[in-house]
Amino acid sequence: MRLAFGVLAAVLISMPAHAQTPPCPASAWRLADGSILDLGSMDGATRRWRKFDGTTGKLVESVDGVWMSSLGWTDRADGKSAVLSNCQSGVIKFNGAEARHIELDVADTTFKAKDVELKGRLVMPKGTDK
Repeated sequence: MRLAFGVLAAVLISMPAHAQTPPCPASAWRLADGSILDLGSMDGATRRWRKFDGTTGKLVESVDGVWMSSLGWTDRADGKSAVLSNCQSGVIKFNGAEARHIELDVADTTFKAKDVELKGRLVMPKGTDK
């Protein structure tokens, strides 16, 4: 019995664990159609996306490393997905289309207005030109 337990434990320890995709930092991406996708973090491992046309969603990583989107901030699936495993190389996929990283200066900020804490992001082109 001890030998069987020891063999089982050795097998389980040697099995590779599901490697989660390292989350992409807050960043901007240009899709193949020219539109821009803003990718940011929410809480923990959850990400959010937003496009300039006003569409937005929440991304949660599934078991196979694909991030599944939900409508706005709800938990209702919207059929979109993202593959973020190559974000460090400057290429991701969003809703089946390739997107390339856009170099921007991004500053996340939190401030208080009256009794409400507000969170925001300032996104500007690289450099110091006016």
